[in-house]
Parts: sequence; C-alpha cells; structure tokens
Amino acid sequence: MAEQTNIQVASGSAEKKYSYVLHGAKIFCSCGSRESRLVVPLGNGTNIHDMPMLTVKDCSPNQNIQGFGFCSSMENPQRQIEMDEIMEEVEGESGFLDNVMNFFSSGKTKKKKSEEYAQDVQKNVLVCCVPEFASNDEWQEGTEALIIGKEMALNSTCSITCKWGGNIVFVEDGQQNAIEQQTTAEDFDTWSEEAGMPELTDRNQQTLDKNVKELEQKMNSCTDPEEKASLQKELEQKKELKNKVDDSMTKLKEIEKKQKENRYYDDIGEVIEDIDNSGDLDEMVNGGQVFETDKDNNIVRVAKNKEEAKEILTKELQKSNDKHKELEAEKQELINAYKANSLENTEVS
Repeated sequence: MAEQTNIQVASGSAEKKYSYVLHGAKIFCSCGSRESRLVVPLGNGTNIHDMPMLTVKDCSPNQNIQGFGFCSSMENPQRQIEMDEIMEEVEGESGFLDNVMNFFSSGKTKKKKSEEYAQDVQKNVLVCCVPEFASNDEWQEGTEALIIGKEMALNSTCSITCKWGGNIVFVEDGQQNAIEQQTTAEDFDTWSEEAGMPELTDRNQQTLDKNVKELEQKMNSCTDPEEKASLQKELEQKKELKNKVDDSMTKLKEIEKKQKENRYYDDIGEVIEDIDNSGDLDEMVNGGQVFETDKDNNIVRVAKNKEEAKEILTKELQKSNDKHKELEAEKQELINAYKANSLENTEVS
C-alpha cells in the first residue's frame, strides 16, 4: 500500500504530525447526524496522488462542504422555529380532564407535562443540516509552510466552526481514496474502442474529461491538415465515450444514493437486540417512534409495546434489506449494459 504524504511540524518540545487534505476528504460535524465530504469543483493545479489539494479557503457551504444529514444544534434558528411550533400545538391541545387536574393541582400538573414535552421535543426534533459560515471564515490551523495560490494548504488537524456551533473536523484526509482511484485510472491517451469500456469510477471520469480538453487544445493549435483530421476523429470518439461515461455515472450515483437511504443489515435480530439492550427501544415505543408504513410511506400502525415494536422493526429493516438488494441488482444491470455499450434502455427506478 502506498504511503500517505505526512508532514512533521515542530510544536514546542513535541512534534505534531499531520497530512495534507485532498478533494474527497471525509469530514464530520459535532452537531450532524452523518459524515460528509469536502470537495472542490475545480482543482488549483497542485495535486497529490493526482488529486487536487485543498486550502483553508475551501469552505463554501454546499460547494465545498456538503450537509451532514440532520442538525441537532440548539443555536440553529430553523430548529428553534420547528420546536416552538410543535410546543404551541401541544400546549393548545389541553382538554377538559387536563383543566380539571390543573385546577386541583394549582397548575403543577400542566407545568410538569409541559416540561416533559419540551424535553422530548428538544431531544427528537431535528432539521436538515445546511452549514453556514461568516463571509470571511476559513479553516483554522492551515499549513504556513505550503502556500497554494496565496492561501495556506489545508491539513488533517484543521477545523472550522459552523455558524450554529457545530465543530467540523477531518475523519479522513482523502489520500487513501486518491491512491485507490489512481490505481484504477485508465490511460485515455492510449485507449481505443477495442480495449472495451473503462471502469465506472470518479477517477476515470475526471481523467477522461481532462483528456478531452487536452485534445481540444491540441486540435485548435494544430496547423498540419492530416494531423488535425486525425485529432478531430480521436476527439469525436472520446467525446462520445465521455457522454456515455457521464450518463452512466449520473445513473450509478443515483442508485448509490438510494442504497445509502436503504441500508443493508447483516443480522436484523442482532440490531434489534442491541437497540433493546441499550434501553432505546422503550423510549422509542413511549415516544411513538416505531411505526409500520405502507408502500407509499404512509403510517399504518404504531407500536404499543416492545413486542409490537420488535415485530415492526423486523419488517421495516427487512424492507430496507430487500430494497438494497433490488438496487444492487439494478446497479449491476446498469454496469452490464454500459460495458455492453447499450445504455438506451437502462432506466433508474
């Protein structure tokens, strides 16, 4: 396995070890529900393992930093709005018996129920993560020893804080991902139709795009008619290939996105047992969080006890497994059709 590019930096009497960060690095926010990736639409010309390096300025929401699923920050105004709306609805649903109980308890019952609801709402109400930063914000602790386009290089110890309080740090620097993609990259300078369709990878897509642009530049600057005609023929062939690769990659990523939404569980019974042993199952039942859905995702039954909850969870996790398998078969069908060079009838469900 190729080694990652690491730097040793003196920090007082101790040494601080870090690595440079590349396009595709994994990041995590302390207020998010899942990991995300740090990306750049265009490289800056400085690469490691043929993958763009990043700088402290690569922190634009959605363009560089993708969302982290759901946000749990109490500082997020959208989450506060959602919680306030729910609490208004709950407090507005006080019935006759609640009023009688409040009369005899001097309002203590209402106050207690309201506090319990507030705690439950605070725990369970989440909103979609939309990272935000100040206009002049950047990643902290960049590498002064390496400047890329007037900006400090980004390293694996850097962090940045979202406007809503989440601390964003690196899980992986992206170098291993770059190495793996590099080993599967096709040499499109020597590629021919007889070699067959290249593998569907991000690296191949990027390399092919680069090859097409280089061919366009060569052809535009070429003055020899015969050579220009040869370059034109090669360019047309590569553009046709690029269209097929781009189309298939778009469909492939749609399928993979759906697979992430429908996880595969190797042992459903073990998953449910772990939930039960942790005490979360009781809370889920009491909070009405375990429910069965139909094919249109409409709720058809809510679990009233743990046995019903286990039964429903088994069904719902099995649905997720079945959908994941269905998508895997769809993915393989797409790849086979692509390799057979017949994409016309392949659709994503």
